[in-house]
Amino acid sequence: MYWWITVNTATLQLSRLFYHGLSKGSLTMRTILLATAALLCVTATAFSIDVNVGPAVGVKGTVNTVAPGTGLKTGFAFNSMPDLGLTTRVMFDKDMGIGFLLDVEMTGYAYVMRPENEDFATDANTFVSRHSYINIAPAFYLGGLTLGVGILLPNGLTTKSIDGNNELAIVGTQASPVLEARIGAMIPLVRSSGGDLNLTIRGSYMLGGHFTDKVNYVLNSSNPQSAGLSLGLNYLFSVVK
Repeated sequence: MYWWITVNTATLQLSRLFYHGLSKGSLTMRTILLATAALLCVTATAFSIDVNVGPAVGVKGTVNTVAPGTGLKTGFAFNSMPDLGLTTRVMFDKDMGIGFLLDVEMTGYAYVMRPENEDFATDANTFVSRHSYINIAPAFYLGGLTLGVGILLPNGLTTKSIDGNNELAIVGTQASPVLEARIGAMIPLVRSSGGDLNLTIRGSYMLGGHFTDKVNYVLNSSNPQSAGLSLGLNYLFSVVK
């Protein structure tokens, strides 16, 4: 009975924190990270399960999977900034390797758009779109394999030519929240009593477009939808055993 009261009390307090932040327009990345970590730690204590929490960093390459307009070609691009976030792992059964993951991170998707005619394509008319998101991504953890979804909340967008002299403004539509499917692996590199250093590999595929509607500007008359592959590291400190 104690665990039920403990978890529900914590949940109520954190719900009030989120509501206050939303009502005041001050729900920040820091608030989300602290509230998520606090709830998971309280839950772990109540159920006597293992919890590891720590920073994560990764590099990601992405591509637009939707065919662009006539005479255009899309291409692969690396994000200019690494993915940065906090990873929480809750192990329900260490012997069987069964658990739950939660990543809260700043992430991005980028893709190249250029003329299909190689002779006409230049650094001045080849554009790179870079979308920034806050990503809240729960996942199942099965012996190092991970399977989950990401909730992508738009946080910024730039579309610039490779030479940096031209920038396109997106008009008539807005960046849209979107879900992504995620599958990957977490491979331990170093283990100690204080925590684990892990290599992470993850593939992702957006289940919708970047925008609320089709984009109608010079380089694209469709709604771009991206897929990505990332490689990174995390260090998970032992918080609750």
